[in-house]
Amino acid sequence: MQTIGKYEVLEVIGHGGMGLVYRARDNAIGRHVALKVMAPALAEQAELRERFLREARAAGNLQHPNIVVIYDLGEDNGAPYIAMEFLEGEPLDKALAANRLTTRTKLETFAHICDGLHFAHLSGVIHRDVKPANVILLAKGGAKLVDFGIARTGGAGLTRTGMMIGTVAYMAPEQLKAKPVDARSDVFSAGAMLYEMLAGKLPFEGESTAETMMRILQEPPPELKVEGTVSPQSLAEIVQRALEKDPADRYQTAREFGEAVRDYLLAQDLSGMRATTARPTPPPPQARPQAAAPTLAPTRVNVPAPEIATPRPTRMRAEPPAAAAARAADIPGEENKNPAKKVVFIALALVVVFGAALAWNQMEKGAAQRASSEIADATRSLGGSNSPAATPVTPTSPIQGPSASAPASTPTPTPSAPETKTEPKQGERGLVKVVPEKPPLPTWHSTASGVQYLDSKVGTGAEAVPGKDVIVVYRGHLLDGTPFDAANAGKPVTLPLGKNMLIKGWEEGIPGMKVGGKRRLRVPPEAGYGAAGIGTDIPPNSTLIFDIELLKVE
Repeated sequence: MQTIGKYEVLEVIGHGGMGLVYRARDNAIGRHVALKVMAPALAEQAELRERFLREARAAGNLQHPNIVVIYDLGEDNGAPYIAMEFLEGEPLDKALAANRLTTRTKLETFAHICDGLHFAHLSGVIHRDVKPANVILLAKGGAKLVDFGIARTGGAGLTRTGMMIGTVAYMAPEQLKAKPVDARSDVFSAGAMLYEMLAGKLPFEGESTAETMMRILQEPPPELKVEGTVSPQSLAEIVQRALEKDPADRYQTAREFGEAVRDYLLAQDLSGMRATTARPTPPPPQARPQAAAPTLAPTRVNVPAPEIATPRPTRMRAEPPAAAAARAADIPGEENKNPAKKVVFIALALVVVFGAALAWNQMEKGAAQRASSEIADATRSLGGSNSPAATPVTPTSPIQGPSASAPASTPTPTPSAPETKTEPKQGERGLVKVVPEKPPLPTWHSTASGVQYLDSKVGTGAEAVPGKDVIVVYRGHLLDGTPFDAANAGKPVTLPLGKNMLIKGWEEGIPGMKVGGKRRLRVPPEAGYGAAGIGTDIPPNSTLIFDIELLKVE
């Protein structure tokens, strides 16, 4: 049985430029750990040894849901080791290679990693090697950053000891120039990682390390194209900002980067809600057979068809009276002794033709009454004549065209009213499908102290103003989705606006709401519970999310 310090070694689970990683057990408390041991040859180099120990101590003070936990730091036979949380899961790079993650899962995972990065930056720790291989997707859900601030000095694609710390393909320009790095350098690396997660390739790829470095320093990344998203351009812009050459042009914090990604996800959710709740355009109704209509030979009757208000209209003219009379005489079961009845048959045929061509909404109900009404209209337009000649009938459809007179030996056009077109309004049926304009994406607003708010529903009642008491229901959660204050969630509570409220963010975020409105607040630590946090529910330096509905203003 091999032991390192107080840990029983079980198996080798990984290796890197600095040494080996074992799965080991702390027999004193029965806990499995990941034990990273520095290679003896590297441990002899004082600079590397000191950096290993210094960065391990810094990472050991980070307690965050998205950062691996450091348990112990020690030395065995001259080789330093770090005992850390053993994570059940797989590295992000392997999951990406297997193409097992949806775009939404990738973005949610990335936002959590930004939470961990921001927490580390607030504690003065710069990772310097953010990449998919240093993110572990947990089997139980969630993700954690590993290898905080620990430089690797061996292996393909890694920088040489003493020059730069990190992996070249993900390094910020200032890292490549061996200039001082800060949180914005990790933001650049995170941007390169997100680009790779979405595009399946790195933003700056070269056939050699030198070519990759040159592209990072001089060239913009290729345009990011993401399939299966509602607004890929806005996502591309988010990534582009993180990859700016000048640190001043990037997101200034990892939290800001993560919030931009969450805003994008929220916009997709709201857009999807609009799509599912929007009134769909109904399909055109199918023409129903008229119960009272006799069986007609479709080639026996020719009637004038009105012009339809569509491009390149086609006219259909009636046959000469003699031909129409001859065809009408051939209708089964009918004789020439009753010309008025033939007029009825012609009008009925007209109704059927118009119904099929124009797909009237009115044919969905009251077909029998409309048929009778249109027969009467046709009879009146014929002036009660006993002649079977086909005089044009003006339909009562939503779209009208000019009438045409029956042709004689010398056709004479019949004057008609000017052609009018009725443009179908949004949601109405017509020959032109109307696609409702997509509402604009939601916009976050900010207050003086950095509290952000977004209205998902604008109320119509009394307005909340400082000095008034308001009754609200709310639910709260952290950026990673962990709920807090569950005892009050969904219950009406009274808040005294502007009267020494417990959470300063409420004083700035609730005023302006109206009764019936719903608002999401994003409260930064300085407007919430600050660096101390509160109990076990809210860790130090936590950004708080509140979903609030205003019930009453007193």
